[in-house]
Order: sequence, then structure tokens, then C-alpha cells
Amino acid sequence: RQFEQSSHISLLQTALDARDNLDEGSRGRISIDLKRSQFWDLKPVSFCPEFPQCKANLALQWHAVHQYEPIPYEYPPEDLFEHLLALYWEHLNPFYPLLHRPTFEKSIAAKLHLYDQTFGSTVLAVCALASRYSDDPRVLYGDMTSKHSAGWRYFNQIEFVPNIFLESPSVYALQVYPLSVIFMLATHMVETCWVLIGTGVQLAQMIGVHR
Repeated sequence: RQFEQSSHISLLQTALDARDNLDEGSRGRISIDLKRSQFWDLKPVSFCPEFPQCKANLALQWHAVHQYEPIPYEYPPEDLFEHLLALYWEHLNPFYPLLHRPTFEKSIAAKLHLYDQTFGSTVLAVCALASRYSDDPRVLYGDMTSKHSAGWRYFNQIEFVPNIFLESPSVYALQVYPLSVIFMLATHMVETCWVLIGTGVQLAQMIGVHR
């Protein structure tokens, strides 16, 4: 995670430097007796047994949110899923090369979208965009017959606000924002693109993309 000069980390470092200057360069360490365990000790969490992959990604803290666990996203049926992915690579990726195809397809094959919320949102955004190029009635919203509803059954499931702020945003968390902007540009709610762009830029700055 990238911390700028106006961040609380920089403020803390400035305070520590000022303390050292007052102590004539003495860098005293915090006594172990002064540490309060409720703030210093890590609290263990229970891992999701269904997906052992999550063990490497969860912080060992009681306040950590389980990001890697089964999520109730509704994806297209397998045949429609493959059809939509093919449409995305054919019609959208040549003009908006936001995704690295080998990595994306490898993650799909590993079924990462079934337990990684951020990647699942990216997959839903891909399905929503590709739905506009499909004649399959299953991409329409609910019982509607209008082509204007294509993709909304997937787009409405995307969660844009991250449920965990203790970790740096992943690449998938960043990718879902430009994909969603492309989707919203073809709707009557174009003004929401500014909100998505602003949030995406903030997340990108958190990991130092602008450096």
C-alpha cells in the first residue's frame, strides 16, 4: 500500500523524528510492560475449510473480514458463460485491453470467481458487457424482453464498496471500475461514471499506481 506525505503514517513518522530530536538522537524502544495485549496481539480467525486457498490471504486478526469465502453471486449457466466470455474477447477486449487474457482464463479455470469477491465482481462486469452482444434471451433482466435490459442481471450484483479496508486493493478490485464505467456509458445514468472513476482512482492511488 502506498502512503503519501499527507497520510497518518507520515504524520506518525514526523512525530517519531521530533521525539528523537528532543531526546538528542536517542531511539528508546517501547517497554514490553507498556504494551496492552488487546491492541498489540493478533487475534486468530477461523479459516473457511471449503477453500484452503484462503489461508494465504486472510490476515490473522479478529477484525479481518473473510474476503475469500463462498459468495452468493449468480453467474450464467456454463454454456452461456462460455458464450459471453467469447463475445467479450471478440468485441470489447480489442478496444479496451483491460484484462490479461491468459491470467483471466487461468483464474476462471481455477474457479477463483466462486470464492474471491473482487474477481467475482470483475467476472460479472465482463458478463454484463458481453450480454449486449448476445441474442440469448437469458441475458435479459428478469422477465423483460427489452434488449436494453441485457446485462443488468449481472451488473446489479457487483459490490463496489470493498468490505475490507485493512488490505491493499487487488488488481481485480481496480479492473471492475473501468469495466463498469464502460457499461454505464451506454445507459441513461452516465453521470454515475464520475463516481466510479473517482473511486477507482482513489483505489489505484492506495497501491501507488500513480508513482
